[in-house]
Amino acid sequence: IHNRNNLKIMMKDHLFPNKILNKNIKYKNIHTGERCFILGSGPSIVKQDIKKLKGEIIITQNHFHVHEDIKIIHPTYHCVVPFFHSKEFTSDWIDWIRSMEEKLPLDTHMFFHLNTKNIIEKNNFFVNRTSYLEVGLDPMTLKKAKVDISKKIMWVQTALMQCLTVALY
Repeated sequence: IHNRNNLKIMMKDHLFPNKILNKNIKYKNIHTGERCFILGSGPSIVKQDIKKLKGEIIITQNHFHVHEDIKIIHPTYHCVVPFFHSKEFTSDWIDWIRSMEEKLPLDTHMFFHLNTKNIIEKNNFFVNRTSYLEVGLDPMTLKKAKVDISKKIMWVQTALMQCLTVALY
């Protein structure tokens, strides 16, 4: 049944491309041949000298914007997990996203899940520097990972998996 669901999703993506996701085509192979660092936001990162990464292509995620060296390393991209909470937590998300906008460099490009688009646009967050992702494919039944961010991607269990998908694209 999962294989059939994945097939339906892939066929629908092919026949009826999502205009918002389709804009992500501009990122395909944009950094071919360059190295990229994906940084997690666990407590151990505080002990690392990440200043050495200044000038590199860096993808951070979720709470990394609170790191004291965020302006020094100047991440190229920042990924945020999908909003899978009840609506009562929307104001918490707005506050969290506002803190990202305050602390991340002004040219860090953001990747949010499509289900946060209304929050982002209604609050004028990250104007002209936001792209959207949408999950849908079940990775357990795929023979090969799908990393095309101009279409639905695999369900991502962690923000780091989402960062990896963006980096591979």
